[in-house]
Formats: sequence, structure tokens, C-alpha cells
Amino acid sequence: MENFMNIARKRENLTLIALAVCVAAAFFVTWNSYKRYSSLIPFDSETFCQGAACENSDHCVDVVKNNKNSVYVAGWAFIRGHENVMFKNKFVIYNVPTGKYYYANIKCMKRPDVSRAFAIDGKIPNYDNSGFLATLKKDTIKLAGLNKFYIAYDDGVSKCLIDLNLTLDIQ
Repeated sequence: MENFMNIARKRENLTLIALAVCVAAAFFVTWNSYKRYSSLIPFDSETFCQGAACENSDHCVDVVKNNKNSVYVAGWAFIRGHENVMFKNKFVIYNVPTGKYYYANIKCMKRPDVSRAFAIDGKIPNYDNSGFLATLKKDTIKLAGLNKFYIAYDDGVSKCLIDLNLTLDIQ
């Protein structure tokens, strides 16, 4: 009987260890996907207008961190009157010294506060997916000098390059 109890305790301990490993692995995967850095890809700015649709855009940059190793930008952007589909949007960087545009994929963030802030006559528009978060690792982007930042908005109907009015000197 004592051997049976020892085997049961060992099996229970192994189950607890396996559960702890699964929880740790889930935390690690979630944390690393959140902290994932975007890589830069050349961007063709000619395919995105900067005209009428852009004039109906709203945006706000909530957080900018330009530290030794990375650039972190978070905020929201949308075109008034359009259902925004943030997963098609891109974070665009214009490198002033080279005159070239690049983009990085962004993490879309839920922002129901933005929808509520733009309610008209009690009607709340759907701008919940307007939030963005971009983290760029400096040793992979290699864009020294002045850089201007944009959101390339694409909801399937309109394409617009929204100027975030943000310029950073990346060293």
C-alpha cells in the first residue's frame, strides 16, 4: 500500500510540474509576441494618396519612447466616417537623409475610448480598432538621422498616408 501511495504522489508531482511548464511557456510566448520588434520593408508612398481622405483623418500619438536600443510609438488614427480595419494599416517611416519610405507592421490595439470620444448626437462610431503600437529595434532599422512617421491607412475603400506630425532624430 505504501508503494502505491508513493507512485500516486510522484504522479501528482509530475502533473503539477507539467502544468507549471505549460503556464510558463504560455507566458513566454505572450510576452515575446508583445515585445516583438518590427522589421522595415521598403514602402511605395505613391500608392497612398495624401489628399481629401487624409483631410478627414484624426490621430493622436499617445506615447513616444526613443531610447538607446529602440523606438516605441503608440496612439490611434482613423478616417472620419470610415469603418477602420487596422489590421491592414502599416507604420510608415520617411527617412529624411535618404528620401526613402519604409514600413513596419504594427500591433493593433483596441481603443473603444476613441469611439466614445467621437460620438455625434449620441451615435457612437466604430473606431474601436484605431489603436496602434510600433516597436522598432534600432540595430535592425538602421535609419540614422531625421525620420518622419505616418500611418498608411487602408480600409479597403480608401488609402491614405496619415501624417502623425512626429519627427525623431534616430542615432
